[in-house]
Order: sequence, then structure tokens, then C-alpha cells
Amino acid sequence: MVKKKTILYLSLLFPLLKINYFSHFSVTNLIYQLALLLVFCYCIVLYVKGRKMPSFFVFLFMLLEGWLYIQTYLNHGDIPEVTRISRSVICMAFVIDLYSDDMKYLLKVLYQYFAFFATINLLLMLVFPNGIYSVYSAAYGTSTVEWLFGVGNSSIAWHYPAVVIAWCYSTIMNNNKYGWYMSIIALASHLIDGSATTIVGILIILLFQNISLIKKIITPKIGCIIVFIAFIIVVIQQKFDFLEPFIVGFLGKDMTFTGRLLIWSNAFEAFLDNPIRGHGVMYTKDITRILGVMPNVDYLWEGATHCHDNYLQILFTGGIVAAAIYFLLYSVAIKKISHYWKHPVAKVISGCLLSFMVIQISEAFDNVIIIYLILMLAVNTEKLIVAYEQQRLEEG
Repeated sequence: MVKKKTILYLSLLFPLLKINYFSHFSVTNLIYQLALLLVFCYCIVLYVKGRKMPSFFVFLFMLLEGWLYIQTYLNHGDIPEVTRISRSVICMAFVIDLYSDDMKYLLKVLYQYFAFFATINLLLMLVFPNGIYSVYSAAYGTSTVEWLFGVGNSSIAWHYPAVVIAWCYSTIMNNNKYGWYMSIIALASHLIDGSATTIVGILIILLFQNISLIKKIITPKIGCIIVFIAFIIVVIQQKFDFLEPFIVGFLGKDMTFTGRLLIWSNAFEAFLDNPIRGHGVMYTKDITRILGVMPNVDYLWEGATHCHDNYLQILFTGGIVAAAIYFLLYSVAIKKISHYWKHPVAKVISGCLLSFMVIQISEAFDNVIIIYLILMLAVNTEKLIVAYEQQRLEEG
């Protein structure tokens, strides 16, 4: 029999973990929107009724999304989109905050939800290799083959956090079968049709999980330094010929990162035009006029719909202020992980956070809500450790 708590958690997570396929139907889209509004109101009631103040990380997410909303309004940007994103991110933070004392069960429900749909999505990819539907995509300039999670590249929003959740749950339960199952499902899906970035992210997590030497050497602070240096070399300076064997040989990409170099240059120049406040969340047609400009050619690349680098995306939309808030969130997470560094849970979440920082170099998650689950778990490292210790006591 399904527990009432399971139904509650599924109801709260349902509008936050939207299935791409269902979002194409007006009826299901309306259901998602109404459900999200109910979840938001329900969380507010719980805070008021319990006389509980939201945690610091919740305030930071509210501050970040509020700042982006203000800049979008001032720059006459895409208000409906920034409203949708802000409401969803804040709701996700509310749910994690309110139920963080029951982290083991919350992770269990999250894992089951991800595993159920990820398995179905993989089966559909095998049975229907040409997709179950097709829609026109401005980013690709053509119709895309899609399954439950959308086009292969966009499924990073599902598979990547699913793997993180699975390994966190595996660590708490002292059983790696959950992590390996989800890793295999995700890797198989992305090898069929997916994102090289996702594969790299998952492989980093697997290396952390299975090679103890890496856990000892790469602390959270060292990981941050490595990612920062990589960001400067790859994105800003764009001098990375030494990585050609990995980029071309292993990832199967060209040395332009599939056209990203042009987008990165345009995005950085746009950031320098308004470095403090940024440009807000823009309409797609306006973004391409900035990011899709090709030098010395009278041509506008309509596929340049975002910065393809999450750090640049934050600088582009919210300027230095938004970046400062975002990195403050990371500092909170890293401080907590470092404090509990010798604990196995801290090492697992550290590997996941490092992996997340790496994949943000070549992907932007400006409209992806689920992906920020990783950061929300990291700032709740101590709650994950409590769940781990409680499980050890139950096992005797």
C-alpha cells in the first residue's frame, strides 16, 4: 500500500519535475501551472503555521531569482519566462528546506520518480529510435526527434540530477545498486542520442565514487580552483589546443565545441556592455541578435539561444550582482562539505558538486529547474549526514 507521505512528496514534486513530452499539451501544461501554484501556497502555509523562517540558502535563491526578475522587467525582457523559472526554483528550494529533516525518504521518492521515467524513456528510445514525436526547434533550426525527456541533448536536465540523487541515496542506504542502475540508464540513453556533457558529468561522479585516491586529493576548494582555471582557459581565453585528443578523440566534438566559441565571445562582450546588472531574461529573438552575430559575415545564427555556459549565462542575465549571489550559494555548500569532509556523505556530494561545476562550463541551465537540486542538496550536507547516521542506527 502506498504511504500517505509518498503521495504528499510526489504531489509536491510533480509540478517541479515536469516531463517535456507532457508540456506540449495545453491541458497538461495548465495542470502543471495550477499544481505549481498550489505547491507554492502550501509551502507558504507550512512556514507560517510552523512559525519557521526559510533557511539561508532559500533566501539566497529568492534573492537571485528576484534580482533576475527585476533586471528582466527593467530591460523589457521575457517576463512570463522569468516568472515561470523564479516560481519553480523558489518552490523547489521551499520543498527541500521544509522536508530536509526527512531526507532519506525524500531521496527515496525522488529516486523512484526519476528511475521510473528514465527507464520508460530508455525503452521508448530503443523501441522508437526515430522518436515518439517531433517539434521544430529554433536552436537546431530544424525539427527534432524527441522522447519523454525531449530531444537527446536536453535530457541532461533529467538524467544528470537523477544520477546525483541515486548516488546520494545509495550512500545513505549503503547499497550502490541504486547509483549504478541510474548511471547505466543515463549513460545508455546518452550514448544512443544525447549530450557529451552529460556523459562527462556522470563519469566524473563515477570516478569519485570508485577511486578513493581522487576523493583524498580533490577537496572542494581544490575542485573550485581547477574549474575556475578551466573556465578562464577554455571559455575566456579559448586556448585549449592541448585538449584536442579529449575533445575530438573521446567526445567526438570539433575544436569549436560545436559552435560554442562564437557564442562565448559574444556573451562575454555583451556582459561587458552591462557588467553590474546584466540584460535580464530575454526573448529568444532578442538573444540571437546578440549571441548569434558572426564576425565579418552578414549572417545571424538563430541557434544561439543561450550562452552554452552557465557561468556566462548568469553574468549575461544578471551581471556581477547575480554572479555574486550564485557564488555565495557555492561558498555555503563548500563550507559545509569541508566541515564534514571526512564523512563519506560529504565526499559523495563533493564529487557531485565538482561534476556539476565542470559541466556548467559547456552548458547553460537558465531554464532548467531540476538541475539545481544538486546545489540544494549540497547546502544541506549536514541533513544528508543525519539521514546516513539514522540509517546506520536502524541497521544496528
